[in-house]
Amino acid sequence: MTLNRIFYGALLSALAMGAFSLYAWFQLPGDALVAIHWNVEGAIDNYASKTWGLAAIPLFTLAFAGLLKALPYLEPRRKHFEKSPKLIGATWIGVLLVLWVAEITIAGTAMGWAINIFFLLKIAFGAMMMLIGNYAAKSQSMFMVGFRTPWTLSSETAWQKTHRLFGKMFLIAGLVMVLLPMRWFSTETFAAIFMALIMVPVVVSLIYSWVVWRGEQQDLND
Repeated sequence: MTLNRIFYGALLSALAMGAFSLYAWFQLPGDALVAIHWNVEGAIDNYASKTWGLAAIPLFTLAFAGLLKALPYLEPRRKHFEKSPKLIGATWIGVLLVLWVAEITIAGTAMGWAINIFFLLKIAFGAMMMLIGNYAAKSQSMFMVGFRTPWTLSSETAWQKTHRLFGKMFLIAGLVMVLLPMRWFSTETFAAIFMALIMVPVVVSLIYSWVVWRGEQQDLND
């Protein structure tokens, strides 16, 4: 997957979301309010005007496409960035899945569709984690994408070893998130599990990146 394909894919998604939002816009009365936020119990707790509420996700996705186009020029290690298209593509697809969930939930709910937002987010985030985890090890150190710590950015060895560990943990955590039945838990408990599945790989990998870097420094000083 080339960077240009990633950019044009994001751009086409933004246009498709815009078309879907426009369709929803015409289905609603002029003074309609659109739900834009749900609390941990799944209840709507914030609204916006139909224009802003329906335009927000397509505009954000359009900005995301622009960011993808700009990233190679912003990345200090551009050669490493260009040699890591699989991780960049996996991250893009994962983020796009979450944005599509947000788009379908907001526009669909506005039109009266019955949508289980937590189930959709569970699948989207789990899939995103599995995608990122699968390709995390297939990247080189860079500032814009990846598991960036002071130690992974200063040592290619720390980057590679940390991303191998992080990738495996994130892949497993994503699989657990996709397969875990929501009906076994209250929404509050499931939200806590959701956060734990994300944070445990992050915290463990953060510590591991320092351990690898520290070991490398000691070997160099011996």
